[in-house]
Amino acid sequence: MEQPSICAKCNEQINDAKCVIVGEKFYHENHFTCSSCQADLSTQQYHQENDDYYCIECYSQNIAPKCAACGLAIIENIVQLADGVELHKECFVCFRCKKQLTAEYVQDEDKHIVCNECLEQSVDKCDSCQQAILDCKISTGGKVYHQSCFKCNKCDLVIEQENHLEQDGQIFHARCLNLQCSYCNEIILSGYYKYKDMLYHIECYEKEKQELQREQEQINNNTEQLLADVREEVEKEEQKLKEEEEEQQRKKQHEEEEERKKELERNNQLELEKLKQMEKDTQKTQQLKTQQLAQKQKIQDQQNEDQGKQKLSDKIKQFETNNSQNKEIQVKQNDNNASLKVEEPKKETIPNTSSSNQSEPISYKVIPYSVLTSNPPSDVDFTKKEVYLSDQEFHKIFQMNKQEFAALKAWRQKELKQKHKLF
Repeated sequence: MEQPSICAKCNEQINDAKCVIVGEKFYHENHFTCSSCQADLSTQQYHQENDDYYCIECYSQNIAPKCAACGLAIIENIVQLADGVELHKECFVCFRCKKQLTAEYVQDEDKHIVCNECLEQSVDKCDSCQQAILDCKISTGGKVYHQSCFKCNKCDLVIEQENHLEQDGQIFHARCLNLQCSYCNEIILSGYYKYKDMLYHIECYEKEKQELQREQEQINNNTEQLLADVREEVEKEEQKLKEEEEEQQRKKQHEEEEERKKELERNNQLELEKLKQMEKDTQKTQQLKTQQLAQKQKIQDQQNEDQGKQKLSDKIKQFETNNSQNKEIQVKQNDNNASLKVEEPKKETIPNTSSSNQSEPISYKVIPYSVLTSNPPSDVDFTKKEVYLSDQEFHKIFQMNKQEFAALKAWRQKELKQKHKLF
């Protein structure tokens, strides 16, 4: 009699004829489920991981390794590289040409999987033998070499752990070149600097550079001090020139001011002389007019005197005629008298025939100010328009009477008359 089957999940006997057999294990029909989501696996694909079973979905999400190329879960046909990287078989292709790879593959410097053809096209070539470098390489001076090709150009020995130097694009043992440092005079066994055809140890070059920098700084400081002194001298000279220019400007302005004053004095003197001349001319004109008036007055007086003399002569003749008649009458009246007595006629008062030598003040007709300044009569003396004003209008215009005005200087009279348009 066969032993009853035991469920691998619940460890109970399977009495039902229906069961699920996986390898050497038995399950109740409803106990063969996903270890993660408990989904029934009897009717779908599943994947075993150790002693557990998972549905494809749970296995992909939680258990399955991820492809290093596409990032998706790898369910089957996994390719595992030597460094542990896992890929889908279809993702196992050359990084450059995308050709499907077999078990043989190589990796470039960037750890990309490439085929041999692409590797040979992409890798560096030795600058000595011009062959591809598939293993370790040595880079120096912008060139790459196989380790076996990295040789001294003087002794033709491979340069291993020894110091090497480059000169004119070629590689040498430091001991083979026997280069001397221009700073310390020691042999250069490692890297060096070349400056103006001189060679230095790197550390000696730094020292030389620092000394040169200090010297340059000292030169710069001296130069700056010299420039500062020059600028100071220039500023002093500019200030001096500026002060001299300002002094010349002030002197020029003073001279111009003095010249203006002299010019003003000359103009004033000329104006004063003109005024004096005008005053003289006015006085001469006034004297001439006075003489003319005196002459007219003299002629008038002479005429008056002649008329007076004529009248006196007529009166004397009349008087003599009357006196003769009176005498005849008196003779007739006194014919009987023994002694004839002639009665003296009464003396008649002879009018004063002497004419005054002093001329009375000349009187002028009164003309309004508005007429004098706009349309004066033709007989007006244009040099003495003010004499035709009435006393009231004269005082209103000049703020003084005619006697006060006559006492002013001639130039002041002219100035006032010009001001009031009477000149």
